[in-house]
Amino acid sequence: MLNNLPTFTNKMKQVAVHLNAAKGLLDSGPLDYYLEKLSKHSEVLLSKFADFKIGDRCVIINTPNGYNGKESYHGREKTFEIGSIGTIVDIDYTNDFIYCWKPDQDFYQDYTGGYPGKWQLSNTPHLYWLRREVIAKKFS
Repeated sequence: MLNNLPTFTNKMKQVAVHLNAAKGLLDSGPLDYYLEKLSKHSEVLLSKFADFKIGDRCVIINTPNGYNGKESYHGREKTFEIGSIGTIVDIDYTNDFIYCWKPDQDFYQDYTGGYPGKWQLSNTPHLYWLRREVIAKKFS
């Protein structure tokens, strides 16, 4: 930790310089005005260009894969079976849209009885961030 102190100190000095510059930009008007404006711009972009909207019912159409080709949902495979249904509860954008999907039924493997584990239905469903290649809008 002490070996990294000079590097850390230099980084903190750089952060201070950037924060002061940002403060100077925001001093020309009230901060809440700029934050509200930024929030509205985000809402418009998400509502116009995202494939799904918050509240959309979506179905799994492809098995999601994690980073580097490794399965990132180990022990939750049953939750992501093709045809599983859930709801979009949030949307974000990082190089592409990503959707927070809450499954109607969220399963996990319980290994307390040994291997292979027994599938259990979770009492509190997890939220999963998925790309559009994995989900499609469910039509009634």
